[in-house]
Amino acid sequence: MFPNLIWAIDRERFARYQVARAAGMNSSRFSRCASGLAHFTQEERERIATFLRYPATWLFEEIRPPKRLRKDSVLIENNIAL
Repeated sequence: MFPNLIWAIDRERFARYQVARAAGMNSSRFSRCASGLAHFTQEERERIATFLRYPATWLFEEIRPPKRLRKDSVLIENNIAL
């Protein structure tokens, strides 16, 4: 999922199908890619970034959840206390 991409599309008041068309994609493929079920090609990313006028690196940043803390505030990673 790409929250920056969705934000940019909404901010510019485009419909998803308009962005898909600008990238040379059909709407269903665009939807699958935007939701993380498929992957955008590099060319599609570049076309979308050009159309929306935002950097591709920012548009396609993936959500990375923060590392979790145990109840005693010790940082854990991969179920191992650090």
